[in-house]
Amino acid sequence: MNTKTFYMGLCLALLMCFFLVAPVFAAVGIDLLQGPVGTVVTVSNLPPGQSYLVQWDGIVCAAGMMPSGTVTFTVPETALGSHAVMVQSPQGTQVFTGMFTVVPGITISPESGAVGTTISTSGKGFATSESITVTYDGTSMSTGIAANSNGSWSTTFAVPASPGGTHQVGALGGVTSAINVTTKTFTVKPTIEVAPLSGSVDTAVTVRGSGFAASESGIKVIFDSKDMKTGIAAGSNGSWATTFNVPRTSGGDHVIDAWGSTTQAADIGDINFSVVSGISIDKNTAYVGDIINFRGTGFGQNETGISVTIDGVAMGSSIVADQNGEWSVSMSMPVCANGAHTINARGNMTAASSALNKTITILAKIVLNPATGNVDDTINVAGSGFGSNKNITITYGGDPVPTGASADATGSFTGSFKAPKGKHGDIKVVATGADGVTASSIFAMETVVPPVPQITYPTSGKTVGLIGDAKVNFEWKAVTDPSGAYYDLQLASDQDFKSVVFEHSGLAAPEYKSTDAEVLHHGEYYWRLRSVDGAGNTSEWTVSSRLKAGYISTSMLIMILIAAIVIIAIVLRARSVFFKR
Repeated sequence: MNTKTFYMGLCLALLMCFFLVAPVFAAVGIDLLQGPVGTVVTVSNLPPGQSYLVQWDGIVCAAGMMPSGTVTFTVPETALGSHAVMVQSPQGTQVFTGMFTVVPGITISPESGAVGTTISTSGKGFATSESITVTYDGTSMSTGIAANSNGSWSTTFAVPASPGGTHQVGALGGVTSAINVTTKTFTVKPTIEVAPLSGSVDTAVTVRGSGFAASESGIKVIFDSKDMKTGIAAGSNGSWATTFNVPRTSGGDHVIDAWGSTTQAADIGDINFSVVSGISIDKNTAYVGDIINFRGTGFGQNETGISVTIDGVAMGSSIVADQNGEWSVSMSMPVCANGAHTINARGNMTAASSALNKTITILAKIVLNPATGNVDDTINVAGSGFGSNKNITITYGGDPVPTGASADATGSFTGSFKAPKGKHGDIKVVATGADGVTASSIFAMETVVPPVPQITYPTSGKTVGLIGDAKVNFEWKAVTDPSGAYYDLQLASDQDFKSVVFEHSGLAAPEYKSTDAEVLHHGEYYWRLRSVDGAGNTSEWTVSSRLKAGYISTSMLIMILIAAIVIIAIVLRARSVFFKR
């Protein structure tokens, strides 16, 4: 046999062996050649009852005894691309080798929910250390996510405002194209959000809807089946918002719902709004004794035995609510100290602790009795709303007056003083506590002008004294006034009283005697009077009265005496001469 014939025979033998053995290995295989991480791959046509071993890139991923001719393994967490698969059965005998291509895949959780839901997104089978971007309907939600060495990553994002229905969550990277990643479907469900979830009647409630149909119209919001807002239109992203005030209703849980032309009420879960009982008042500050209007809402239907309280103490009772749990009453503010106090209400069904209270601030005030009068009248002062157990200082027109007043535990006090003299008209009376709390009132001091006095002596034209340096007794008729009368006197050397010789004010008696220092030299003078009462009211001046001091002056008298002496001397001299003859 020559060499050529030998090699031809050898080739035929090898070819025969291939056809005899190949069918055995061809029969053992895997059902999938590509897929994402986690794919379950089936290996079939293995000899039954034998041990088996499956390796992924040389690492055992499955092993054991095979009861039948089929086993499975799960694609392990590995990066994008081709990976070697080898099967031994029995272990140590290789019966299959091949390549499995890992493709990228993502998972999301949850797969449905409302706008704002946080979606956990995981990716596997991406390229090693690849930078990943997650998309929602093609819009980037999270970027710069770094895959690990196995091509795995995870992130979260909140579902953006979008219409109800299905939306696609996808991913892409620097290596992986978006078209190579099978997207996952997230279903947006319509929902409403309510804020706040509790409050009293008239509370402003904001309702926000999302996940409605794009530009859906005819949306309305209901409260216990009553329309609160209608004709609402959603935006292109299926979102809308509106506000309404809680209607008159009894306390407890009430249902808020919404629907539209496309979205049904059954598609949206009911929201419970808790109406709490509360009280309102028509003023935030008040004085003791003020009439306050109280209104209660959110109480039980036809609830009885309701009472308003201040700092926990009942002000009144036997109030009855109507079928909507509402009531109203007017009462005077009781005696209490200065500052903030808590107003609340309670009833047979409603505890004070469950009702929303209000705060009212008590202010200080004083009442004068009488509020008008005269000097020396007794003025009684009653104060309320001052600090508890505080000493009180009272001033009249800015000047302190003694009263010894002190507030009691309720901030109330009484005191009195005599109306001082010297001021008329509206006088400010101020009470101030030791803690600085103050209040004021007005005392109207009489403003009636007293009568003009009548001069009785010296009357006009009267000469006083024989010679100069005379002292004068001025007299006039007394004036009467409720505040007491006093007098001002002026004496001048001219009728216009530009040259006043002397003057006196506040004379109590209807007379005045000039002093030694006030003697009047011979000549003419003018004097006048006016009356002034204790409150400072002043009459007009009397008409000036002219008087003359002495008939002649001292110097004239001396000259007359000298002349008389000279005459006498002359007469005597002449007489002596005459008789000598």
